[in-house]
Amino acid sequence: MMIGVLIADQQAAMVGEGCLSVGCGKITNGTGSFVDAVIDRFRLAGDGLLPLLILKYGGGDVFYGVEGFLPATGSVIDWLVKLGLLGSPQELDGLTGVDTHGIIIVPALAGINVPPRPCARGGLIDGLTLGITRETFVRAVIEGIVQLIGIIFDRIRDYSRVDVVRVDGGLSRSILFLRLLATALDTTIERQRDTETTARGVAALLKVFRGDWSLNDIVKGVHVNVELRIKPGEERLSLNKDAVRRIVEGMKCRA
Repeated sequence: MMIGVLIADQQAAMVGEGCLSVGCGKITNGTGSFVDAVIDRFRLAGDGLLPLLILKYGGGDVFYGVEGFLPATGSVIDWLVKLGLLGSPQELDGLTGVDTHGIIIVPALAGINVPPRPCARGGLIDGLTLGITRETFVRAVIEGIVQLIGIIFDRIRDYSRVDVVRVDGGLSRSILFLRLLATALDTTIERQRDTETTARGVAALLKVFRGDWSLNDIVKGVHVNVELRIKPGEERLSLNKDAVRRIVEGMKCRA
């Protein structure tokens, strides 16, 4: 038996998103969120970021990246459903325009990797009043999630230019989440027709292996089919990213 493609999940998602050139980043939003961007050469970034070998083809072509990871995003949404604060993830888009009334929620339910606080638990809830509703609370949680992703993205930008971010994974089906994410990142967000990008990346590489496509076809993105493009500012963020960063930096490990 001959193996045509051997690749890990996030690397395959990068290929599936057509992110093999500097200027392109991708965020896979599943249980957690993987934030990846192409860089010009192999680098040991540190401070919670990981070096990434995206793809090596034959004896010459090598593509490198850098990655940051937020352990809990989709799992936080599942937690909200379990608590009865949200009927289903599909209800998120009904929170468009909801005012957070000053409540701050930084949901570090599984630790934070950028900056490195892996043993921090719980995060922070501040500003609770009798006027806070279920909708307000859930909206504040979503804003906390996107600002935590934004902190990772800002760190990645120290190593590479990113002009556009393509998203995949189940949470990427929420338009509200993507609008808030575009504002937090101050970058255009693109979503393809389906969100199963890892599988698409493997399928694209198999076509190269079979000779149907060239590697250059993949770099040009012949397999990319963007259906949704969101610009920063389509949804306002109440939560300040610098405030979130200070909160994360002050987190301590619990005994």
